[in-house]
Amino acid sequence: MSKAKQDSAVHVYSVLTYYGLVPFIIASGSTKLKYAKYKYNTPGVRKDEYLDILSNHLIPQIRSIFDPRGIKFIFQQDGAPPHTAKSTQSWLKASDFEVLEFPPNSPDLSPIENIWKHVAQQLNKETVTSLPDFISALRVVWNRVPL
Repeated sequence: MSKAKQDSAVHVYSVLTYYGLVPFIIASGSTKLKYAKYKYNTPGVRKDEYLDILSNHLIPQIRSIFDPRGIKFIFQQDGAPPHTAKSTQSWLKASDFEVLEFPPNSPDLSPIENIWKHVAQQLNKETVTSLPDFISALRVVWNRVPL
């Protein structure tokens, strides 16, 4: 992937389920994207933004897949600081779904890591010159992920 003149950090969140991938969401992290709700001067996604992504995007998407089927789901996430923040953990404990504990430093236990690797390999074949181009290319690659 050729780089734009000014690199941007893009944080992408999604969920892999038995039934497939859910649409991804772009978090602001430190990107300072104009359309992003959260804007920071520090790298990464903070706990308040992650909790917003989790409660308003990812979990509703998971529920839209599993609830109509009458199936309970088990949620798994890695040990990133926003995932292990007290506010996130409190929210998860108050939820009505099971959370699978994730051992520290174990990315090989996260099936979605293989998806991210595939996506990165495919994106490296693309030429993008702007963040919107990158997001468009990501959307195309994401929709073609073989499962």
